[in-house]
Parts: sequence; structure tokens; C-alpha cells
Amino acid sequence: MYCSDETGGIVVDIGSSSIKMGYGGEDAPKAVYPSSYGYNIQDPSAFYLGTLDLNTRRDQMDISPCLVDGKITNFDALEKLLQYGVSSGLHYNASEHPLFIVVDPFFYNEQLFKLAELAFEKLGFPAIYFMKSSSCIGFSLGKTTCLSVDFGASGIRVVPVFDGYSLMMSSVVSPYGGNYLNQLLSEKLKSKEIQVTAPCFIKKQTVEGVVANIQKIQFPNTRPSFVTYSQMNIIRDMKECCFRLAPKPLSQAPPPSTPISYTLPDNMEVHLDQDSYYIPEVMMVGTGTVREKTQPLPDTMFQCVQKCDVDIRKELTNNVVLAGGGACMKGLSDRLNYELGKLFNSVRRGRGLYLTEPIYSPFNAWTGGSIICSLGSFQQLWISKSEYHEKGNEIVLNRC
Repeated sequence: MYCSDETGGIVVDIGSSSIKMGYGGEDAPKAVYPSSYGYNIQDPSAFYLGTLDLNTRRDQMDISPCLVDGKITNFDALEKLLQYGVSSGLHYNASEHPLFIVVDPFFYNEQLFKLAELAFEKLGFPAIYFMKSSSCIGFSLGKTTCLSVDFGASGIRVVPVFDGYSLMMSSVVSPYGGNYLNQLLSEKLKSKEIQVTAPCFIKKQTVEGVVANIQKIQFPNTRPSFVTYSQMNIIRDMKECCFRLAPKPLSQAPPPSTPISYTLPDNMEVHLDQDSYYIPEVMMVGTGTVREKTQPLPDTMFQCVQKCDVDIRKELTNNVVLAGGGACMKGLSDRLNYELGKLFNSVRRGRGLYLTEPIYSPFNAWTGGSIICSLGSFQQLWISKSEYHEKGNEIVLNRC
């Protein structure tokens, strides 16, 4: 058992798009930075980490994600990323604080074992604990039983949570995550012959504070992965600013004719207008141009609840929690209320659902972990380094 004079510890939420890190007991993470990393192809030992470094163009610098489809693919890079967060983001010493890790509910056991080894043997943390993000999302809103719907970059994870435990046998992953919508938007821009150019490839000349001339600069030693990374950052921002869902299916009523536009770094104005409704509509109708036809998100949520024991279905449908960065999309909760209301009408016998409006949704999982690890009653659950050395990976499965 790990003993300390204080409660809490360092809390980290490792996501496909970003890593959130901070101290337990606080409301929001202190460090939020990309979970991708840069490296020089001529010197792979030279890592570039953090938002500033990844947005700075360098000759021969490749950029790779640390997680692909929600799974860690490079533990050496993850080690560097966690070291960066602790030392540069928090200015803490890893050996002085336990580490609470919020993990993807669909992580394989082997991933957890490697994370435990990394935290103890390479980073030097004195104690660790793992908790599924779906459970943490519920705890962030004071709910021990809920239907957690986490809109992440690599997908939407629909997980029923009962008494704080994630019911993985009934859980489902929908592919309509942030990266999927980014790709749809990218394809739409290409079809309109709109080129997205990152600021580092643009030179602006101003006269009396007004942009008079814009030139696009070529750097022959720039790696394609850096160009793609820079473009997708802009496309993601465009999506977050412009996308919205209509209150009812677009097949029943056309979207509003309100002008919706976005200005690119080269001052080109992109008019999305109805595209800002039609592209995210794919989540509700289940078709897309990038992948084969998949199930609509409301149907996925409905089937997830139906897989659960009949005695807990009512409580799950009364506590649907939307979390993750994608949950901030305008009109999402209203549209899901409409779609799920139709699906659950026979099950709920006319009674409505209750969707919890997203609050701090990009950080819900982190906040839930922060709350849990700061409780006095939790402190006995930490896995100490000595316990790990004595019992090995078995203690990770038994205690977390």
C-alpha cells in the first residue's frame, strides 16, 4: 500500500488527439498538449513535443501520432510525452507524486501492463492507478450509473456504467469521431478545389496595418507528414467553429440558410453554409464518403442500452452523459434527444430521456479522475512500486 501525507496525485488522460495532465483535486488540467510527436528522420532520437514545437516547421521533421485508433503504438514516444508533461507542463518531480492514469475503456491488458512498467521503471512514479475514462466521465458529474458517450478523436465510445464500473460486454465504439469528420471536411474542400495552407507557408506584406500582398512559400525539405498535420489542425478548427446539427433529419427539413464561413490563414474565405449541417449529419444517418456504411450513432446507443440488464436500462436512459471535444458541437444534444426519443419510445413508454448537457466536456474524463484520486477513501487503492515488484501485472488487473 502506498502511504503519503497528502491526497491526490498527478492525473493524466491519454487521448488520441491530446494529453491532459494536472494535479488531483483541481477542476481542470494544467497542461494540454498534442499526443503526436515530431522527430528528425536523420536523427530519430531528437524528439519535438508540445504545441509550439509541432507547429514550427523544421527541415526533415516527421510528425507521427502516439496513438492510432485509440491504441498506443509507440511507448518510447509516450515516455517522452509524459516526461514532457510532468517536467515542462507541471514542473513536478515524478518520484514525489503518484500517477492516476485515465485510460481508454477498450485498452487491451497488454497496453495496461506496458503502461505500468513505463510509469514505474522508466518514469519513476512511486504509485499508480488505472481507471477507465467512461467511469471517470460519470464521476465528473457525480453519477455512478450512466450511459457514457465519449466523443473522441478516434471514435465515439458508448459505454454503460453501473455503480462506477464500466460494463464492457455491452460497450460499442462508433467510428464517427473527430478525425472521421475532419477527413470528410477535407474531402469536401478538395472537391471544391480549396487548398488549405498552414501559416508557416505564408508570407504576408502589410501596408499601414492592412494586408497588401500574400505569398506562398515553398520549403523543399518539409516532410509530407508535417504538411498534413498542419492542414488537419486548420481543418479541425474549421469543424469546431462551423459544424452544427439540425434539430431534425435533413431529409425532413432543409437546414437554415444562415451564412456560415471560415477565413483561412491566407485570408481566403470559405463558405460552408449548408455543408456545415450536411457533413456532421453522417453521425445520425450512418453513411459517409470515407468509409463504408456504418450504423447511425443513435442506433448504436440504443443497442448498447438494450444489451444491458433490463433492471438498469431505465437508470441508464435517465443519465446519458455526453463528453469529449466533439460533444461541444452545436445542436448535438437536441438532435440526440429527438433521435433517441423515437428509438426508446416503446421501451420508455412515452417517457423522455435525460441527456446531461456537456460541461467542460473536453476534460470530463480528466476531471473525474481528479475527483476520485483526491478522495481520502481512495488512497488505499494506489498500487505502490513495491507491490508491483512483488505481484507483477496481476495486481493491475485485480485492483484497477
